Amino acid sequence: WEPAVLGCSGAVWIDGDRDGKKSSARSYAEKVVGEMKSDIQDLLQTLVPYDEAIVCQAFWLLQQNGQAVDTAEVAALVQKSGDQIQAGYRKFREAWRRAEVAKATR
Repeated sequence: WEPAVLGCSGAVWIDGDRDGKKSSARSYAEKVVGEMKSDIQDLLQTLVPYDEAIVCQAFWLLQQNGQAVDTAEVAALVQKSGDQIQAGYRKFREAWRRAEVAKATR
C-alpha cells in the first residue's frame, strides 16, 4: 500500500454572520473588546454568543492592553460562564504560559 494524494482544495470561507465580509476571530474580538463598557463581567456577557476562538483572542487583547486577566477573580467569573467561554479562556492561558516559557528559555 502506497500513500497518495487524492485531491486538495483551497480554503473555504463560510459567511456565518451573513455580513458579506471575511471576518477573523481576531476581528470579532477587537470589536467586542472595543465595545467593552466596564469590566470583565460585561465582557463575559458580551462574549456569550461567540465561540472559543473569539473568547481566546479577546482575552489576549485585554492582556495586551494591560488588563490583568490571569487572576483568581477572572478565573472565578469565567467558571460561572458558558462552556465556550471556559474553553477559550483555558486555551488563552495555556498559550500564554507556553509563550512565557519559550521567552524564558531563549
